[in-house]
Amino acid sequence: MIGLLAAVGVGAALSLTLRAPTIVPVAAAAVPSGMAEMERDTVAPQIAPKDATVTMVVFSDYQCPYCHKLHPELRRLLADDHKIHFIYRDWPIFGDASIDAARLAIASQYQGRHEAFDDALSATTGKLDAAKIRAAAVKAGVNWARLQSDLVTHR
Repeated sequence: MIGLLAAVGVGAALSLTLRAPTIVPVAAAAVPSGMAEMERDTVAPQIAPKDATVTMVVFSDYQCPYCHKLHPELRRLLADDHKIHFIYRDWPIFGDASIDAARLAIASQYQGRHEAFDDALSATTGKLDAAKIRAAAVKAGVNWARLQSDLVTHR
């Protein structure tokens, strides 16, 4: 399962599912009141260029096969368009390993390694477990001891 919502300029929202994307016109007041809160959220990892013209919020689970398929496309989009404010929102619905991966991915931002850890987790195949999550952290250059400390410090 994957959900993606991007506020496009003023008065429109882009909704992307596994089917074809649709543009849905909305009144400016109808944009979810939580959008501003998501943009200011200091816990959710973000790529936030100052001159961003669009905000994209992606909800995903590191064990979701559809999320894994979408990941390289999102990376290409971000590489091609440097005016996207990208907000990562973990939606760990596939069990305890998903929750652990999400918590650790969020904490990796305090080492400046979230993007690399996100890539490594998204490239992991099969069902996640503690060993695969730790291997992804190592691959991403995350200091494991500091990561554990950051989980406690940044609750």
